[in-house]
Amino acid sequence: MTDETGSSSAARAAASLARLLEITLGDVGLSLPQYRLLGYLSRGSSAASPAARELSTSRPSVTALVDGVVAKGLVERLPHPGDRRKITLAMTLSGFDALSQADVAITARLHTVASYLPAEQ
Repeated sequence: MTDETGSSSAARAAASLARLLEITLGDVGLSLPQYRLLGYLSRGSSAASPAARELSTSRPSVTALVDGVVAKGLVERLPHPGDRRKITLAMTLSGFDALSQADVAITARLHTVASYLPAEQ
């Protein structure tokens, strides 16, 4: 049995914060995995395999994730110029806008949460 101090309370706080961020992202039409993918792709286009490694998930999971953001018009699949079998993932302008809106929403939510903390924290 663990007490409410130390690692167990920190783990619960992290889980609560993750849930709060999921709700916040839902308000702007994104899931947490979609947000993470957009954050990764905002640094530059990528093939699916490196994206899967960066996001610590499988290639099939990234494919399903990409299907969702492509359907929303946030990411596009571009043919690789030198190899027709390869596809590059690139954010669209709408993707950059969605990521920016999500960043603003998350920042505002975190400021609200932080406002409940004592000043010394």
